[in-house]
Amino acid sequence: MLPAILRDVRDEKNVLPLLEFALTQLWEHREKRRLTFAVYDKLGGVMGALNKHADSIYDSLQPQEQEWAKRICLMLVRTGLGERDTRQRQTKRELAQLANDGALQDFQVALDQLVAGRLLVTGKDVDGEAWVDMAHESLMEKWNYFAKWREEKRDVLRLVNRIRDAFDECDRAIDKDKFLLPEGVVAQIEEVEAAINDYLTPEQQEFVQRNRYKYKPWLNSANLPEMVDIPSGTFWMGSPEGIGNDDEKPYHQVTVKAFQMGKYPVTQAQWRTVAMSPKVEIDLSLNPAYHRGDDKPVEQITWYEAQEFCARLSQLTGENYRLPSEAEWEYACRAGASEYTEYSFGNDASQLDDYGWYGNNSGDREIDADQIWKDVNRDNNRYWERIRQNNCGTHPVGLKPANDWGLYDMHGNVWEWCADDWHDSYEGAPIDSQIWVKDVKNCEDSEIQKVLRGGSWNFVAWYCRSAYRSRVNARSQSNFVGFRVIFGCSS
Repeated sequence: MLPAILRDVRDEKNVLPLLEFALTQLWEHREKRRLTFAVYDKLGGVMGALNKHADSIYDSLQPQEQEWAKRICLMLVRTGLGERDTRQRQTKRELAQLANDGALQDFQVALDQLVAGRLLVTGKDVDGEAWVDMAHESLMEKWNYFAKWREEKRDVLRLVNRIRDAFDECDRAIDKDKFLLPEGVVAQIEEVEAAINDYLTPEQQEFVQRNRYKYKPWLNSANLPEMVDIPSGTFWMGSPEGIGNDDEKPYHQVTVKAFQMGKYPVTQAQWRTVAMSPKVEIDLSLNPAYHRGDDKPVEQITWYEAQEFCARLSQLTGENYRLPSEAEWEYACRAGASEYTEYSFGNDASQLDDYGWYGNNSGDREIDADQIWKDVNRDNNRYWERIRQNNCGTHPVGLKPANDWGLYDMHGNVWEWCADDWHDSYEGAPIDSQIWVKDVKNCEDSEIQKVLRGGSWNFVAWYCRSAYRSRVNARSQSNFVGFRVIFGCSS
């Protein structure tokens, strides 16, 4: 057996790690306390032992865990300019930042298995920071899976290295705002943004977007909200006696000044365009949405984040963008109707399928959400489970007909934040459509509730009525809550 081992490693430069691994495998598969050539041959020799073991670890993982194993391994490589790569140790904290909350478990399982299988090693530095590294450099060249991944991602990983280096340099810079990526790097990013984001932390992604913005200070109008003129007028707000909920009363007249309103709820592409611009007060994630799609409404944003979007958009354009007051929202939804109707299109809830996305029609097949609500005895958890089973979710904006003033998705798709604080009724409400806030001192942010309007993809038709009011904590984030913007008088 010894001549066979020597023959297998004769031309190898970094032979000791390979020998160590093969001998360890031989020892673990010994027969009657003896190391035999038969076992060595079955393992496939020095190289085969490494590949078979590494493959068995990788193949034991679930598909989503395998993807994380691949990403973790590639993050532990410094891709060279030629064909020569080197290993690079990473902190466990930074690796974990590649995974969002939903993927953290898959990431951890993959990492634990790679470490348990002795493909990776972990430890702590002098400051107590946990790190992860490859068990030996020969894995890069001799594990066939790993070699294939490196070849497939070589160009992407080279770019990732440049971005990470620049990020670290910027972090050390005194004047961070003046630090720029080379323009050539920014141009490359435009072509492979989705691919590089798999290997960048959220902070590094934000760094990239700030640099892209600096090279593109102009704005493409296609990525900004398209606005619709809303004329001034007087309308009846809420619901008459005997109709609707108690919080929709008293039914009262409101006079509204002219303004402009977003034709659609703010989309994810529009959000991303504005979110990469300079901060006004708070940070914004580039795409917080659960239901991904550039033309789908952005969701999972707090009321404060919607306000920050308006502030940044105002800063970019010179217009005074803001959230609508509750009165402005309902006035725009009703679109000048001369008499009370449940919806902008009339009173027949069965027609909502044609005008908005809600529980009945936002999934793989049409269902009767009202009947499901009754069948589950108004149990929220069971209702939501039925909705999930039908793959209900948001849809691209503008697919259903607009109301008479040219506004789309006013019924369903996503609930929309309004500027107002929640009040239990319209007693004492303004009659001039101004934003209605409570005069409460020393109120904690956690106690502030803001108004939502319009209904969403997961609710029954009743909640999508023009007069229906809902409320939620201003700091809450839900995959059914978005917003649209307005700006002042269009006289």
